[in-house]
Amino acid sequence: MDYKIAIDYLKNLDVRGIVLGLENMKMLLYFLGNPQNSVPAIHIAGTNGKGSVGTFISEILIDSGYKVGRYVSPAVIDTKECWQLNGKFINETDFAEYVSIVKNAAEKLYNKTSVYPTRFEIETCVAFLYFKNKKCDISVIEVGLGGRNDATNITENIILSIITSISIDHINILGNNLYDIAKEKAGIIKKGVLCISAQQKTDAETALIKEANEKNSEILFLNKKDIINYKLYKNKQYFDYGYYKNLCISMLGLYQIENAALAVKACDLINKYNFKVNEDNIRRGLLKAAWAGRFQILKNKPIFIVDGAHNVDAAEKLMKSTELYLKNKKLIFIIGMLADKEYEKVAKITACKAEKIIIVECSNKRTADADTLLRVYKKYNENTFKAENIKNAVSKAIKLTKDNNAILAFGSLSYLGELIKCVNNIGRTDK
Repeated sequence: MDYKIAIDYLKNLDVRGIVLGLENMKMLLYFLGNPQNSVPAIHIAGTNGKGSVGTFISEILIDSGYKVGRYVSPAVIDTKECWQLNGKFINETDFAEYVSIVKNAAEKLYNKTSVYPTRFEIETCVAFLYFKNKKCDISVIEVGLGGRNDATNITENIILSIITSISIDHINILGNNLYDIAKEKAGIIKKGVLCISAQQKTDAETALIKEANEKNSEILFLNKKDIINYKLYKNKQYFDYGYYKNLCISMLGLYQIENAALAVKACDLINKYNFKVNEDNIRRGLLKAAWAGRFQILKNKPIFIVDGAHNVDAAEKLMKSTELYLKNKKLIFIIGMLADKEYEKVAKITACKAEKIIIVECSNKRTADADTLLRVYKKYNENTFKAENIKNAVSKAIKLTKDNNAILAFGSLSYLGELIKCVNNIGRTDK
């Protein structure tokens, strides 16, 4: 199997969609020699911020001298970004090799049970096997969906559980209220294993505490009041957290301050598990961290920013960030959302902030129909238009810009990768 065949194989598995549960994973991993417990792991669940927190933690651990495996989803720019070793994407040769090995195990599973694994189950097994064979010191594993029945929740070698901000999302799968959704996220908490969490709303906090108590696990919550002295200078954010003064991150977006603080808290705590991390490692790791599609500035002339805000909580945080960073700019939005998201509520929060809005369909079978999104957004902003495709949306937005405009593309990560490529291919250069 070569790289292209491996990519096509995974794409063809998309028809299976999402299937939660761990029985298939147990048997699939058995055929692979149970690699999931070979490398100590930090396991991260949550609605928003998983990728950013994982990025901060990984960079801090890499700076501390450890070989760090990282598994993320979904990919934004390149399929290979889901599997990382010390911040570098898996190479095409290794990718093809590990997909081939897991494919053989999947066929054994099918022959035995008549059930074929999902794409995410295959990809998760690739991660466990890759990190084991590369002899990683530690891995940072991001939940795909929910937590309790997510394919990543099969590993038992967890040294720390982390739960980022929880909000309403995936209501058709996880539940239609905050308590039930948090209960599913809390499923990653392991017996006797410390869990740290972002500051949560009352219902979510209650669910997390209940799960931790049932598993005799300590749970610690971030207190936003401990984050003080915030300032923005030359596209970097500075803040104090606890006894750390003047920490600096390159990732923009006000929400990244909380994500960074959660990562700092995590790295302080893993010192208990013989992973030595000092203040210099934390400072350098925070500064080096970068994550595509999270308030990412693609261009300066015109200002062109992309962000993966696709639910109510993320949309609210994104609008607060625009008030800080783009307060003197008239905004042009490009928006693409999935049909299973609360796009009506997101529209109500965001539409009034834009001068003009361009609607696109995502490159995903779950995309919200462009005409539906157009109708919803027009209720809140008459200056809403539909683009034929993502390339056309980028071109339209740039043509509409004047000196006091900024372009903000947000919504599903499934279209931002293609959009980023379109922007990067534009002949117009920054000055």
